[in-house]
Amino acid sequence: MTVRDESVAAKFLAWGGASVTLCVTTWWTLEPVNQSKLLVLTTIAGVLIFLAASTLKVQNLKSSKALLVILFLFNFSLWLSVVTSKDSSVIGIFGATGRNTGALTYTSLSIVLFSAFSLNRINSTKKIIYGLLFAGFINLSYCLSEITGHEIFSWSNPYNTILGTLGNPDFISSFLGIFVVALIAYFMKEPLSILQRVAIFLSVLLGLFEIKKSHAIQGFVVFGIGISVIGFFYLRDKYQGWKVPIIYLIGFGTLGFFSVLGTLQIGPLQHLLYKTSVSLRGQYWLAGLNMGREHLLTGVGIDSYGSYFRRARSPQFAQSSPNTITDAAHNVFLDIFAGGGIFLLVSYIAILVFAIRAIYKVMARRREYDAVFVTLTAAWSSYIAQSIISINQIGLAYWGWVLAGALIGYERIQATGINVEIKNIAVQNSKKSRVQEKELVSAKSFMVCLVGFIVGAVVGAGPFMSDVKWRSALDRNDATRLQSAAFSWPQNPDRIYRTARILLNSKMDQKAYDSLIRGTQLFPESYVMWYGLFQFTPSDEAVKQDMLNNLRRIDPYDKSFN
Repeated sequence: MTVRDESVAAKFLAWGGASVTLCVTTWWTLEPVNQSKLLVLTTIAGVLIFLAASTLKVQNLKSSKALLVILFLFNFSLWLSVVTSKDSSVIGIFGATGRNTGALTYTSLSIVLFSAFSLNRINSTKKIIYGLLFAGFINLSYCLSEITGHEIFSWSNPYNTILGTLGNPDFISSFLGIFVVALIAYFMKEPLSILQRVAIFLSVLLGLFEIKKSHAIQGFVVFGIGISVIGFFYLRDKYQGWKVPIIYLIGFGTLGFFSVLGTLQIGPLQHLLYKTSVSLRGQYWLAGLNMGREHLLTGVGIDSYGSYFRRARSPQFAQSSPNTITDAAHNVFLDIFAGGGIFLLVSYIAILVFAIRAIYKVMARRREYDAVFVTLTAAWSSYIAQSIISINQIGLAYWGWVLAGALIGYERIQATGINVEIKNIAVQNSKKSRVQEKELVSAKSFMVCLVGFIVGAVVGAGPFMSDVKWRSALDRNDATRLQSAAFSWPQNPDRIYRTARILLNSKMDQKAYDSLIRGTQLFPESYVMWYGLFQFTPSDEAVKQDMLNNLRRIDPYDKSFN
């Protein structure tokens, strides 16, 4: 890309990423977090892919061949899982209700990663860090307002704690952990005034305080991983040789080992770290493994974990906790394995290996503390820690993918010296020619970005617009309009079920029954659809038998269907 086009791409990566994290639409939709984040994400991806297509040349992609092949395999396996899944393709494309981490999300994240990799200047990479810090400071302020009783968004908060702009205490806890890590890493060795240092120190303290107020332990886990990475690079810069860094790694490794034991209710740290949710995670992980093993090549369908959980859980867990269900494995690797099979998992791990390889190569070349590199590495490591113990939320996943791309690209910038080459070209050009080029490319970039913006927005708008329609119908209390809105594309089973219950309570039994029958046709793997019909006790024997057969198939451990 030209310098001007790269500047545009870097701004979209940085401030678009901040928008993904911060976007909340409580005023227009019933699900105010993930649908709007998906819309912003696809819009950014649309801009980036159109910008790349208009500037990149085939010969320039040769150096990116390996990464492109892996990204192609990942996306091929991803969309193959959508095509081959027995679950609804709507779920495969747009993701499960309240998650929206379907194929469209992962393809958009792939575009974001490659765009970050394609940056040729360190200043462009810095903008990504600025975007992360900006989103962090906004959430820092918003969470403080929540703690002091000044809620901005009009949403129901069942957790009775801070939610930030990610809609869940676990997610905001992790994001604040990543933000604090990035803040410390970036300014660790910067020449700052006393006032600036005090401001950063207070921001770090406030971030840790808000993590504590979230009552979610994963924020401290994420912070611990990130700060250990920063400490390693700091000691590596300060001391010659490997003695001190290795002792440091052994110490942190020992602490990490006992921390893991503590979360498993073993050892001296169990009283500090163990939570009931950890035991549940073990069951969720087991179910994900079962899905992946039973559907090894293509998985059950990306984001279809919830549709298959009841039949994939262990019989012991089904007996002890029959009403405990989930729609995610609480581990991104297992979610990907369950949803897309072994090839999707292997290609995802290969993408991460590219980032790890880039970290190793940069470390091999230089020893001194590099604020940009350490920030990218520490923040990305924090995200990976979060992805091992929790769910892939769009506002968090964006930073994991863009940081991975930036890391791989940063190593390429260093290896080729292209950053210096671009600077030299800029110095050699005359002022007049630079102004002319800037104006020409700026006009072209604007048109390309506009087309990409429109295409991306149209592609990702479906879930958001259908939810807007349904909320509008609810507000108007119009049964006919409500039923129509419930089936507006892309449909989701929860909305259809809730519509049927509303119609039933309004004495519109036939409309409710018809909605459920149609819902089972659209979502044959949805437990809630068939169970809604079961509550209706259909009189038609053929329908009744079909309903019971499907309930037994989806939940073989529930004896009430025998």
